[in-house]
Amino acid sequence: MTFHMKRDIFILVFLCSLLSSLMAGHGVESDIYCLKSIKDSLEDPFGYLSSWNFNNKTEGFLCKFIGIICWHPDENKVLGISLQDMGLKGQFPRGIRNCLSLTSLDLSQNNLTGPIPLDISTLLPFATSIDLSLNKFNGNIPPTFSKCRYLNSLRLDNNNLSGQIPHELGQLPRIKSISFANNQLSGSVPLFFSRSTSVDYANNGELCGGPLPPCSLDTSNDFPQSFRLGLTVGYFFSVTFVIVIYFSYCAPREHSKHERNKNRKKAKEFGKYFWSYPGRKTQTLALAHAKHELQPLQLQEKTIHEVLSIPTCLLSWVQISLVFKIWVFRLI
Repeated sequence: MTFHMKRDIFILVFLCSLLSSLMAGHGVESDIYCLKSIKDSLEDPFGYLSSWNFNNKTEGFLCKFIGIICWHPDENKVLGISLQDMGLKGQFPRGIRNCLSLTSLDLSQNNLTGPIPLDISTLLPFATSIDLSLNKFNGNIPPTFSKCRYLNSLRLDNNNLSGQIPHELGQLPRIKSISFANNQLSGSVPLFFSRSTSVDYANNGELCGGPLPPCSLDTSNDFPQSFRLGLTVGYFFSVTFVIVIYFSYCAPREHSKHERNKNRKKAKEFGKYFWSYPGRKTQTLALAHAKHELQPLQLQEKTIHEVLSIPTCLLSWVQISLVFKIWVFRLI
C-alpha cells in the first residue's frame, strides 16, 4: 500500500470520527436542554424532579434521573420519558421536542391541563408509544397524530377531550392499541387500517359507527347550519327579486293595459250615450232596475277578479318561490 493511500484512509477515518463526536455532542446538549425545559415548565408539588441535577457532567448522568430511559447507561441520549403518577401540573411540555431520540412518552396520572398541541407529530416524530391518560387535557384530538408513523400505542382516555375523533387516525400503519375511553367525544369513529387494532371507546355517549351502534340516518340535525342559513337568505332574496321585477316590468305593463281598457270603455260609453240620447229618459228607469238586479253578481265577479289578479308575467315566479320555500323549511 502506497504512502498516499495510507494517508487518504487515515484522513477519512479521522473525519468520520470527528463528525461522529460532534453529532454525539450535539445530541447530548439537546437532550440536556430538553429535560431542563420540561422541569422548568411543570409544577412539581411532590419534588420528584428534584433529582434532575444538571450540575453533574459525568457520562450518563441523565440516565440516572428519575423517569428517564437512555439508549445506553453511559450515553446521555434519552430514549424514553416516564413521569406517570407524580402529581405534575401545567400544560403539555413543548420543550420535549429537543429530545431528538425520544421514542416513548408517559405523562399519565397527573394534573396536566390545556389542549394537546396541534403539532404533536413535530414534537414527537419518532414516538412508538404515547400515554396522556388520566389527566385533564381538553379540546379536540389533533389530527396530526396520524403523522406519527411509528406509533404502536396511544392512550388518551380519562381526559376532558371533546369533538370528533379525527378520521385520519385510521391511517396509522403500525397502531396496535388505542384508547379514547371516558371523554366527551362525539360523531362517527374512524376505520383503522389494521383490523387487529384494539380500540377502546367506552363512556363516550355520542360516538357511533364501526363497532359501535350505527350513526342515525336522520341527518337533519347534522345539516350544516351555514347551509340552512344560505338557503333561507336565498329564499328572501328571490322574493325581493320578484318584487323588483314586478314593479319595474309587470306593473307598468298592467298599468298601461288598464289605461287602454279604461279609454276603450269610455269610448264605448260615449258612443252609447251619443246614440241613445233621444231615448235616454225612457231608458233611465229600466237601467236603474237592471243595475239593482245585477249588483250581487257584480260583487261576486269583483271578488273573483281580486283573487285571480296575479299578473301572468309573475305566475311562474310565484310558483318557483312557493316550491323553494317549502323545500327550504323542510331542510331547516
